[in-house]
Amino acid sequence: MPLIPTINTLFYFLFKFLCYSFYAKYVNRLYSKTHNIWKVGIARALLGLIVSLAVNILLLQAFHIRIAGAPYFLLLAFLVVGEWLLLIWYFYDRELYISSKLIKATLLGTLISFIVDIPLLLSLLKLLSIRF
Repeated sequence: MPLIPTINTLFYFLFKFLCYSFYAKYVNRLYSKTHNIWKVGIARALLGLIVSLAVNILLLQAFHIRIAGAPYFLLLAFLVVGEWLLLIWYFYDRELYISSKLIKATLLGTLISFIVDIPLLLSLLKLLSIRF
């Protein structure tokens, strides 16, 4: 039984990696670059994992801060936008010139990040309904 959450986590990470990799194909076309989409996908998936772990460890463990509802969603949205800006800066636009390309890539990437998280949210809701 303890192995099931680990397997689920690995499949979820793989799902996010694949989604971000295919999105990198779009960003490659948008910026007329030919970066390896698998490298971009793994970089984005790992960046999201590291940032979410760091924020959860800092907020929940170190400072014992509980955030829920709209404030948590706003914090999450801010972090996801920052993650996409960092990724676009590293792979596509070292100057981060404010342009329609940057805005499109960042906002669409942020939307994709939230859409990719829907299966996780649904499973958490199902898990919570079983426990209560």
